[in-house]
Amino acid sequence: MLSPILYTACLGTIWAALYFSSKRRRSLPPGPPGYPIIGNTLQIPEDRQWITFAEWGRKYGKIMYISALGQDTIILSSPDVVTELLENRGSMYSDRPTYHMAGELVGYGDTIVLLPNGNRLRASRKLVANALTKRDSAVLAGIYEDKVLNFLSRLLETPKEFSEHIQLLVASAVLQISHGYNVRNVNDDFLRIARRANHEYHMSIAPGAWLVELIPQSDGYGRDLAVRYIPDWVPGAGFKRKARNWRKTVEWLKNVPYDTVKMGAPQRASQSPSHFFSVPCNTYVRLPFL
Repeated sequence: MLSPILYTACLGTIWAALYFSSKRRRSLPPGPPGYPIIGNTLQIPEDRQWITFAEWGRKYGKIMYISALGQDTIILSSPDVVTELLENRGSMYSDRPTYHMAGELVGYGDTIVLLPNGNRLRASRKLVANALTKRDSAVLAGIYEDKVLNFLSRLLETPKEFSEHIQLLVASAVLQISHGYNVRNVNDDFLRIARRANHEYHMSIAPGAWLVELIPQSDGYGRDLAVRYIPDWVPGAGFKRKARNWRKTVEWLKNVPYDTVKMGAPQRASQSPSHFFSVPCNTYVRLPFL
C-alpha cells in the first residue's frame, strides 16, 4: 500500500503534468480535445487520415493542432493559409520536421519532400524552378492539353473509374515533364510503384504510429540512444521490418526512372522531351525525386 507521502507525490506529479499541458495548449491553435499523455492518438485513423483532418478543419478552423503521444502536429486545411504561410512566408516555415521512420529508415530523408532547410534544398528547388520557367509554358501547355484530352476520353468511356483516371492524368503529366516518360495505362509499372510509394509515405509519417518516433533518439547530451538500430526480433520493433520493405520502393523510385530515361533519352528526345533532363552536353543531373 502506498504511503501518504508517495501517494501525495504521485497526485502532485499528475496534477503538474495536466496543468502545464493545459497551459501550453492555450498558446496553440484550436483542435480536437485529446486524452492525457496519448493526446489524439486514438482519434487518428490508420489510413485516409486526410478525411478526418478535413472534418476537423471545418469544425476547428483553417489552422489546428493535434498531438499523438507527444508528437505535435499543426494541420493547415485551407489553400489560402497554405499559400500564405508556406509560400509567402516560406523563409520562416520552409524547414521540415525530423521523421526517423520516414526519413532515415524508409529513405525519404534525402528527397525534396523531407530535405531540411539548407543549401541542398535550395539548390534542388532552384534546379526545378529553372526547368519550369514562364518561357516553357507553351510547351508545358501542350503536354497538359494532350493529357487532359486523353483523360476526358477515358472518363467518357468508363466514368465509374474516375479515381484511376485522375491518378493516370496526374502521373502521366508529371512523368512526361520530369522524365520524358509516357505513362500509357493504369497498369504501368511507374504508376503502380508511385501509388504504392504514396500510400507507404503517408503511413510512415502518421502521427503516433511508430515506436521510433515516440522514444527520444538521444539522451540530451549528444549521445545516440540507438532506438532505430535495435534488432528486428525485439518486441515493438515491427517498424524495422516495415521500413526495410518500404525502403525498396524508395530505392526503385530513386533509380529506375532516372536510369530508364538516361539510357533511352537519345532515342526519345525528339518525341518525349524531358525538361529536367534537357541540359547541355548530355550532362545528367540527379535531383532528389519529387
